[in-house]
Amino acid sequence: MQANWEPRYSRSCHRIPWQQYATVEASLRHFSYNVVALHGCLQYEIQMVAKLGHVMDKVEELGKMSQFREIRDDDDDEIVVTFERPKMNTAKNDMPSYGGAE
Repeated sequence: MQANWEPRYSRSCHRIPWQQYATVEASLRHFSYNVVALHGCLQYEIQMVAKLGHVMDKVEELGKMSQFREIRDDDDDEIVVTFERPKMNTAKNDMPSYGGAE
């Protein structure tokens, strides 16, 4: 019994080219992954998430104690992020607290 989409083979021992089917399947899967990736790159909403990822990378680079200062999105699709580290006196271990009075 054969599926409707398969070519008909007689009983005279014609081999079904399963290896060729597997090769075509792998090529089509790879092509479809590339199409989906290209579609994702062209969508504007996904590009905005990538820009926010840039901001998160900057925060992680400067450390947890960095404070967000300014973000400016230029017309040429480049994002400018400005951060500053909080001022602290390391001799006294005078670190700013996140809650309560100092």
